[in-house]
Amino acid sequence: MLRPKGNLNMNYFIDAVQKYQVTLLIMVPTLISVLIQHIRHSIDQQQSLVRVQRLCSLGETLSPRLASGV
Repeated sequence: MLRPKGNLNMNYFIDAVQKYQVTLLIMVPTLISVLIQHIRHSIDQQQSLVRVQRLCSLGETLSPRLASGV
């Protein structure tokens, strides 16, 4: 679905999530944090992930602070 390293460009990543109507995201906590920060600082993308129903974290420790911010 994504072009190589497309997950590192948050605008491209969010556009793909919307285009393909993704409902499940599986990400490492570091990428979750980057995504959250990007959305918080982009007024036009505040509602960009409304179709996502589940967010799974794996590969790294998920901090309680990050978990409560999702």
